[in-house]
Amino acid sequence: MYTSTKTSPLRHAMIQEMSDRHLAPRTIATYVYWIAKLAKHYRACPSLLTDDQINLYLREELIREKMRPGVRLIRLSARSGF
Repeated sequence: MYTSTKTSPLRHAMIQEMSDRHLAPRTIATYVYWIAKLAKHYRACPSLLTDDQINLYLREELIREKMRPGVRLIRLSARSGF
């Protein structure tokens, strides 16, 4: 499991939900990483972000990192965890 003493209740719930859905450990780690990166970008709890903010972030990442479409899909999928 990807929890620590610093795990927020939201992160813990997200990880638990993904574990209950039998997602692979690597998938869980990837989703947690991208959601944390999104939250850090906006300096806000991910559950408080709007769809417009998330889509803007993904478009910026697509341009900045020359993100492949498959990677963008993974990041979009990570949103379903919270």
